[in-house]
Amino acid sequence: MKKLLSAAIFSAMVLGTASQAAAYFEQGDLLLSVYNRVGTDYETVVDLGNTYLAANGAGTPVSLIDFNAQDVTLAAAGTINFAAHGVALSDLTVNAHAYNLTTVGGTQFNGFVGYAASIQTDAARPNTGVYNGLNSNTTAVLGTYRPAGTQAVFSGTMEYDKRINGNQTADAFYVGFPSGSGTNKGAKLTDLASVGYVDLYLYQYAANAANGYSGALVRDAAGHDWRAKLRLTSDGGVILNPSAVPVPASVLLLGSGLLGLLGIRRKEA
Repeated sequence: MKKLLSAAIFSAMVLGTASQAAAYFEQGDLLLSVYNRVGTDYETVVDLGNTYLAANGAGTPVSLIDFNAQDVTLAAAGTINFAAHGVALSDLTVNAHAYNLTTVGGTQFNGFVGYAASIQTDAARPNTGVYNGLNSNTTAVLGTYRPAGTQAVFSGTMEYDKRINGNQTADAFYVGFPSGSGTNKGAKLTDLASVGYVDLYLYQYAANAANGYSGALVRDAAGHDWRAKLRLTSDGGVILNPSAVPVPASVLLLGSGLLGLLGIRRKEA
């Protein structure tokens, strides 16, 4: 009986692990990419979670990521290894996006939802003529990295950078979606060393019969054009809507040095 119970528990653990592994890089997942084009090209692509897989009573897509919540860890510290890229932080760029088909899991939605991140806080205009291109290229990226079964993939194929960034020509290009002042603005990671983080603003565009499939902006609870803020931290993690500004390591070192000097002076006195 004990052997049977142990076997059953082991089987459940294996199945649970397998189902969890298969959950990464699925349609509608929010992808964040850190990449370099200096020396040997590398990119780290991280699955931050699914933007929707369910529908409410009206059949409207409902995000499984609560974009109104604060201080949510979407990727734990250490998920991204910046040193593995082998270049300076100033040579690394980050952007993020997601795209949802009209049909997910057999459920038909009236339209679709797209997400694009920018370092700017002004909204760009969605280019409604490139939806199919964004869909096909996103699907290709998901298919490339899904077999790894992990939340983050470090790769030299540069699949994200090639397919999403205009074949490595324009940072945060998103295959031409959206267009305007808030796009083509991938964030360089120079500030990670001094400030300790880099922020991206995530814009959400919804296309449905009610808005004539125009790709209208979905604003956050405070009325900003952007839907949520993504913070990439120096320890390799990602936080959704951070409420606090971390103290840079340089300031902490300065503070500890000053305290040390005060201690020495007191001893001398």
